[in-house]
Amino acid sequence: MDINNSEWIMDVDNFALDVRYRVAYSLAARRLERDRIGPNAPGRDPGLQLGLLTAEVVREMGDHWGREAIADGVADASAGRRPRW
Repeated sequence: MDINNSEWIMDVDNFALDVRYRVAYSLAARRLERDRIGPNAPGRDPGLQLGLLTAEVVREMGDHWGREAIADGVADASAGRRPRW
C-alpha cells in the first residue's frame, strides 16, 4: 500500500480513533467496577455520572483529539454494553 495514499491515511486515523475508544472503554469499565457506581446505583443520576466519568477519562487520556470516541467508549461501558470491537 502506498504510504502517500489518502485512503491509507484515513485508515490510520480510524484505527487511532478505535484505539482511543477501546482505551476509554477499558478505563471507564475498570473505574465503574472499582467504585461500584454503575448506572443503577441507588441515589445516583446516570446522566450526571456519565458526564463525570467521561470528564475523568478525558482528563486521564488527554483531550488532544477523539473526544467523541472517548465519550462513546465511556457510554458503552456505563450502559454495560460490550465494546464495539
